[in-house]
Amino acid sequence: LETTGLAVVRRPETLHAAPSVTAPAVGGMATGDVVRREVTRDGWTRVRHADGRRGWVPAPRLLPLHSMAQSE
Repeated sequence: LETTGLAVVRRPETLHAAPSVTAPAVGGMATGDVVRREVTRDGWTRVRHADGRRGWVPAPRLLPLHSMAQSE
């Protein structure tokens, strides 16, 4: 499987409508959820969840899957 662009959520996290903790919440994610990284800007990453939801999360909350595959 191609893992480029995929990441795992490190801990429960809120999806925000914009890259800011004060932006409205648009949902949440659980530890271990897999998301597709779309854009990274100013320490935030816009992601698309497997269920289709999109939002912004702090970039450090994500662990890229390709990093995990390369370490094996």
